[in-house]
Amino acid sequence: MSGFAKPRLARVHDVLARHTERGEIPGAVALIARGGETHVAVAGECRRDTIFRISSMTKPVTAVAAMICVEECALRLDDPVDALLPELAARRVRETTLFDAPNGQWSSPPAFPSGGGGLVATIDDYAAFAAMLLADGAYGGQRILSRPAVSLMTADHLTPAQKAVSGLLPGDFDDTGWGFGVSVVTRRTGLAKSVGSYGWDGGLGTSWFNDPAEGLTAILMTQRMWTLPRPGAIFRDFWTSAYQAIDD
Repeated sequence: MSGFAKPRLARVHDVLARHTERGEIPGAVALIARGGETHVAVAGECRRDTIFRISSMTKPVTAVAAMICVEECALRLDDPVDALLPELAARRVRETTLFDAPNGQWSSPPAFPSGGGGLVATIDDYAAFAAMLLADGAYGGQRILSRPAVSLMTADHLTPAQKAVSGLLPGDFDDTGWGFGVSVVTRRTGLAKSVGSYGWDGGLGTSWFNDPAEGLTAILMTQRMWTLPRPGAIFRDFWTSAYQAIDD
C-alpha cells in the first residue's frame, strides 16, 4: 500500500493554518499515518511536543485495557461486576465498561468512566498503558490486541431499536454505531471515513480515527473546547484534507 501523494500533504498544514489565522483555534497538532509513512502538521501556538488535555478520548484507552484483561482471561465480558465494583452491582462487564442505560436510554460509552477504569485497575495495573491502536491493531510494530479482539471492539453492537431512542441530536446514528469503546462508521456520507472506520472524539478539541480499508490513522489535537455535541468545521476540514492526501 502506498502512503501519501507528496504534493497534497501540504494541504493538511494549510487547513490547520487557515483556521488558526482566523482565530478559530489557538493552535493544533495533527498526525496522519499510512503505508509506513507518518507525517505531522503543526500550526499556531503549538509545537510538535505540545501536551494537550483530553477528555472523552480516554474511553478507547480504557476499553483496550479492558480487552487486554479479557484476552488474559482475567475478565469476561458477561461476568457480573458485583465482586469487583460493588457500587455497580447487578451490572455486567460490557455494560460497565462499554455501554450503560441508567434510565432506559443509551449514553456514550462508557457512561461511568471511573467504573471502567476502576474495573481495570481492580484487576491489574495498567497505569502506564497509553498506546493507541493503529489501523491494523498494532502500535510501534507490536500488536497489543489480537485480531479477533480488535474485530469485536470495532463492530457496531447497537440494535436499531436502541438507535431509535438514543442520540444526543437527531440523525446521530444515521451513519455511525458503537463498538466496544469506539464509534464505528456504518455508512459513508462524504470524502472521509470509509465504512468500518472507528475512533473517538473529545470535547476538549481532539479527534482520532482509524480507517482499516484505507490503512489510515489520523489524529487531530486542538486547544479549543467544543461548543456543540458534534465536531466543528476544523475537524471536518482536517478529515477531508487527510483523505485527499492518500496516494492509491
